[in-house]
Amino acid sequence: MLACATLSMSAVCKTFLVTGATDGIGLATCDQLVRAGNTVLVHGRSPDKVQRVVAELNSLRADAAVGYVADLSSMAAVRRLGAEVAAANPALDGLLNNAGSFDGDYTGERVVTEDGNEYTLAVNVLAPFLLTSLLLPALRASGAGRVVISSSVSQAIVTRQNPDLNALRRTPKPWGPIASHRQNYVGPLPVDCLRGTMNRTIP
Repeated sequence: MLACATLSMSAVCKTFLVTGATDGIGLATCDQLVRAGNTVLVHGRSPDKVQRVVAELNSLRADAAVGYVADLSSMAAVRRLGAEVAAANPALDGLLNNAGSFDGDYTGERVVTEDGNEYTLAVNVLAPFLLTSLLLPALRASGAGRVVISSSVSQAIVTRQNPDLNALRRTPKPWGPIASHRQNYVGPLPVDCLRGTMNRTIP
C-alpha cells in the first residue's frame, strides 16, 4: 500500500481503486480523492493515458497515485488486475466501478470478446461483478470498505422482464448499441441471475 508521507499524523489516508479513471467521472473522482488526502489506484485501458493521469495526480502530492492497465472486456485481464491490486493493497478502502462502454469499438457492429461475450455486457456487467468479487477480501480487511457502481440513465426505460443479458435475441430488431447498452443496465438484477450468467460466460 502506498504511504501518505506528506500528510499530518492525524490525517487518515485511505486507498481507493477507480476503474475508467483516465477521463470523465473517473478522472474527476481521482482528483478529488487526492486533494482530500487519499491514495488512488488509477485504472485505464491505455498505458499512455494511465501514465499521464498518474503523473498529474502525483504533481498534486507525491506518491498519491499508482496506475493499473487492463482491458475489462477480457475476464483474464480482470483477474490479473484483481490479483495485482490485492497483492499490493491487502486492505482496500473503496472500489469505484466506473469504467463502461456504450458501443464496443464504435463501428455500430456487435462486438464479441475473446471470451465469447457481447462487449458491452463484458465491460459494464461481468467485469465489475468479477473485480468486486476478487477484491472483497481486501475491502473487508479495511474494516469499512465500500463499493460504488456508476450506471446510466439508459436503464430507466428497460424492464426486468426476461432480460437478454448477452443481447443475443434482438427481436424484432437486430442488435444495436443503444439497445444493448440499455439492456446491460437492467438492474438491479437478481444476484442468482447474474451468477448464472457468470458461470456460463466467464472461463
